[in-house]
Amino acid sequence: MTLLSYLRSIGLTGTKLGCGEGGCGACTVMVSHFDSSTQRVSHQAVNACLAPLCSCDMRAITTIEGIGGMRAGLHPVQARVAALNGSQCGFCTPGIVMALPPQQLPEAPPPPPQHSDLAASRMGRYPVQRQRFPSIF
Repeated sequence: MTLLSYLRSIGLTGTKLGCGEGGCGACTVMVSHFDSSTQRVSHQAVNACLAPLCSCDMRAITTIEGIGGMRAGLHPVQARVAALNGSQCGFCTPGIVMALPPQQLPEAPPPPPQHSDLAASRMGRYPVQRQRFPSIF
């Protein structure tokens, strides 16, 4: 069973199944764990459609539902996407949003250089998003 199928089976349907091959990013979630070598919590964007559920043992999983919403207040990334009309059809928007928060959490280590490459790969097919979010490209 994949992490995505489990999440959807328990009612967390904000994480979407797009291509099922990890290419589209609609299924992106944040996986966090304590790194004993750095003594910090480490966050990583993961394609839930590819992650076996058993690989998440002793890990915290954060989905789009867990970072904010209309009632609890939006995460800064969600607010920026909404304010700048950064979504087209909206299907992959949760995955785009989930690919970005790890670099904004205060306890997270500085993002590796490939983080902006990850965001660019998720948003690159939408030229209007490249114009609205130039800081991540």
